[in-house]
Amino acid sequence: MNITHVSFGFNTGGAELMVSDIMKLQSQQGHNVTLILINNQYEPSLLDNLSKEINIVKVGRPSGSKNPLWYLKYNRKLRATKPDIVHFHQTKASSFTIPAKGTGYVETIHCLGAPVKKHKFINRYVAISTGVNADLAKRMGLSTQIIHNGIKPFEITVRDDASRKEGTKFRIVCVSRLDHMNKGQDIAIDALDIINNAPSGERISLDLIGEGASEKFLRNLISEKGVKGDIRFLGNRSRDYIYRHLADYDLFLQPSRHEGFGLTVAEAMAAKVPVLVSDIDGPMEIIENGGYGTFFKNGDAADCAMKIKEIITDYAHKLGIAENAAYMRVKDKYDIRRTAMEYIGLYNTIISEKRGTQTDNTPIHG
Repeated sequence: MNITHVSFGFNTGGAELMVSDIMKLQSQQGHNVTLILINNQYEPSLLDNLSKEINIVKVGRPSGSKNPLWYLKYNRKLRATKPDIVHFHQTKASSFTIPAKGTGYVETIHCLGAPVKKHKFINRYVAISTGVNADLAKRMGLSTQIIHNGIKPFEITVRDDASRKEGTKFRIVCVSRLDHMNKGQDIAIDALDIINNAPSGERISLDLIGEGASEKFLRNLISEKGVKGDIRFLGNRSRDYIYRHLADYDLFLQPSRHEGFGLTVAEAMAAKVPVLVSDIDGPMEIIENGGYGTFFKNGDAADCAMKIKEIITDYAHKLGIAENAAYMRVKDKYDIRRTAMEYIGLYNTIISEKRGTQTDNTPIHG
């Protein structure tokens, strides 16, 4: 099967990492896989990490260009890949596309509130979570198929100590781009300030992994709160680094205000680390509304602080859930190999519908 994935850019993010994993698995299964990047915005290290079997086509369009020649150049390059399936990963990419007879088209919506434009030639719209699915149904009346994003639990180092060491700081980590209006790092900082300045004297530390436009704002906030010594900015780290070091922490915190899914939450669960998330659709789906993790009221730093203190007090119980039920949940439900298998099954269904042949839902093993 010739599979062509299309995106405007390819910068560091959960969606891009997931797409990279899917493309690698599809290539390993023997499919011809191409990635077309419409804009000249991409992270070189992400492209370098793709297997040599994946064909990368760079159209080179400057972001925001109105020149119609880029539109024509992209469609020529797309046709040249002779795709059986074209898979869009950013909603505007399909609007750039001239559909071809006999080709199947899939569009995955990765986030809440995405401005999706309906096209008759799209055979299936895919939502990455029930939350994104419900959002699209409510806003647009759009019918989607749910295929959950996946992680690599088999590559993540698991926590091997049975309890927290007495007398040490309680270590918390957040992993996401520094974009506080969406990712809520300011909520984590405010919660840390509440706890560390309480009469109880409980001391916790926070590591922020990621980079972004909010770094200056967050550093200023930390200085104002006077908790600078308890918070570290670790910058961007490779996924290999994150997979090795998640298990170093006592708690994974995702304080996002908006989140379509939450891959890093699933990754922390795969490391057998307890998780605390805001009560928004994507993360709540992963922890099954509190069955496999703890949640706090979205945007409420005081509630976040209270839940952190509750986790510290009841840590043996929380760790027991993380080491057993939560760990098994992500292994069973969010393995990237399952995600890739479901996409291949979808592709085959679409091709069969177009050609009137029997579906061959061959699974991917890797």
